[in-house]
Amino acid sequence: KSSTTTKAKDKVQEPTTSHSKTDLALSESATTRQTWKSGPITAIVIGCGQRGRCYSEYALIRPNELQIVAAADPRATARSYMSRTFGLANDAVFEHWQPLVEKGRIADAAIICTQDQQHLEPCQACKRLGCHVLLEKPMACSPLDCARLVHREWLSEADQLMVICHVLRYLPAVRKIHQFIRSGQLGRLCHVQHTEPVGYAHFAHSYVRGNWRNEAGSAFSLLTKCCHDVDLICYWMPSRCSRVSSFGSLVHFRPEEKPEGAAERCVDCSVEKDCPYSAVKAYIFPGVWSPAAFVDREACNGDHAKYQQLVEEAVKTGPYGRRVYNCDNDVCDHQVVNMEFDDGATASLTMMAFTEAVCVRSSVFYGTRGELRWNGASYGDTALTMYEFASMDHMHVPVGLGPEGDNQEAPPAGSGRMRGHGSADFFLAQAFVRALLKAKDSAEAGGDTAGSSLAELQRELNDSTLYGHLVAFAAEESRKRGTVVSIGEYIDSVMSRLDEDC
Repeated sequence: KSSTTTKAKDKVQEPTTSHSKTDLALSESATTRQTWKSGPITAIVIGCGQRGRCYSEYALIRPNELQIVAAADPRATARSYMSRTFGLANDAVFEHWQPLVEKGRIADAAIICTQDQQHLEPCQACKRLGCHVLLEKPMACSPLDCARLVHREWLSEADQLMVICHVLRYLPAVRKIHQFIRSGQLGRLCHVQHTEPVGYAHFAHSYVRGNWRNEAGSAFSLLTKCCHDVDLICYWMPSRCSRVSSFGSLVHFRPEEKPEGAAERCVDCSVEKDCPYSAVKAYIFPGVWSPAAFVDREACNGDHAKYQQLVEEAVKTGPYGRRVYNCDNDVCDHQVVNMEFDDGATASLTMMAFTEAVCVRSSVFYGTRGELRWNGASYGDTALTMYEFASMDHMHVPVGLGPEGDNQEAPPAGSGRMRGHGSADFFLAQAFVRALLKAKDSAEAGGDTAGSSLAELQRELNDSTLYGHLVAFAAEESRKRGTVVSIGEYIDSVMSRLDEDC
């Protein structure tokens, strides 16, 4: 993945492109009605970095359910990995996504994991082909582009799925919380307090030195890091968000915070040993963060000495070896979001860079009959704890592998990347593939419910996904303008601009 480095604007970023030229160039004959291929669900992968490889790995774990048939990525090492791992022929691996799409609908689905600002066009093109789409979050980097992706103009068939990778929604604990709130055991839910501890090394890697360091190359950090969390809160709450306010800034990773005597690069720095954000500590010794973003371990074919040499060279000369106080970053390193809902309930979200924990979310739910706490665990007997006011008892709320009928199962041992996000990556891929398999089985059996079930699911996904993204955009507008933003008015303004644009 790569990013550009131009000066960020002081307002919510407007889309830099109109409708996709590639998409509009597709002939009408390329747009097909839903048909199913025999065997497992087939998929193409556009963007074969860490996230693209992660979701593709489901095909290795469940080859009877998913098969990868083609891939596109501008990096030779990524293309080589996909070819080697999934047995792809040379004519099934592409440097750019456009030639892959021009081959027509060669698969049931498309897994799109390009850089954030490159989501819109390949997604539109694949939808026009009739492919179901699994799209990495955030869905796009502007509110207008997000709205475009669920607008009727780009949904060629009502029974196509476009699932955004809000993987945390698929955690058994997250679904259990949703059910528990609606069961009434908490009484009336009054407030949710949710924290996302990004982790000091993770933030320095991704949001100071890395691809998500500035708005010009990606988007603001609340969207790129915490659209997960805004989505979770909106999913949990029984009513819609009505107003939002937000505060935050870039406090630490700035030139004026540079320690005295600090050099331009960590390998040359006299104060490196005392710096918690040292690239030497992060990537070489003791190595607290993976250098996978800039050195492809698979390309070293098991040669550890070669891999270590490449890492050290990259830290000496590349962007990930820069002093954190001298990067072209501009995104917030801490931010709070306050949300008010139609039923009078409130919620607060805290995103914090300066934490020991790395993305281990925690939440407290305050109801009129009790208090529920989530420690961030995926499932198990201790993930959720409730204190009941009437009995004055503490109790664990057991969390299994999903509500009855969800057909969830734990990822098998050796699942590698799919255990990310507490195995939520596996649960998401499983849900996406099995929804398509269910529709396919129904169609093959001559049933008429496959299309309608997918259409119903897609309507729900369109509504909730776009809503959560727009709440995040509204929160960022509040932070920049210093005002409380009405969600209804904000959404109306986006949809009005969409109508004008279309």
